[in-house]
Amino acid sequence: MNLPYSIQVLIENISAPQAYAIIAAMGNPNVNIFSQGLTHPLQEVVAEESVRWQKATSVGPLTFWGGPPGMLRYYQGTLYTLLCDRLLDLIQAHGVPAAREICCVTQPKEKVTVWL
Repeated sequence: MNLPYSIQVLIENISAPQAYAIIAAMGNPNVNIFSQGLTHPLQEVVAEESVRWQKATSVGPLTFWGGPPGMLRYYQGTLYTLLCDRLLDLIQAHGVPAAREICCVTQPKEKVTVWL
C-alpha cells in the first residue's frame, strides 16, 4: 500500500520534530530505533541538537520494527520511512481521513515576531 497523495503532500517536507509529534500523537511516543548496533528512544534522537533542525528524510539510516499486519519485521530507512509506516497502519485501521487529521492537528503553530 502506498500513502495517498493527500497525505504525501502534508508530510513531504516535514521536520524531524514534526514527524516525531505525529508518531507520538498516534500513540507511539516510546518508539525505539536501532542505529549503529544500539537501541535509542526516538524522542531522544529527535531532541539532539544535530537532528532537531533536519528534515525527517535526512534522519537515518535507522532500523525499526514495523510493517503491515502479517509482515511485521525490522525495516531500515529514515525517520520519514518510519512515519510513513505508522501512517499506513493508521490508514488501514481508521481510514485516510484519520491520517489526514492527525497530520494537520500536530503541526506546530508558528510564532511570528513583529518589530515596530
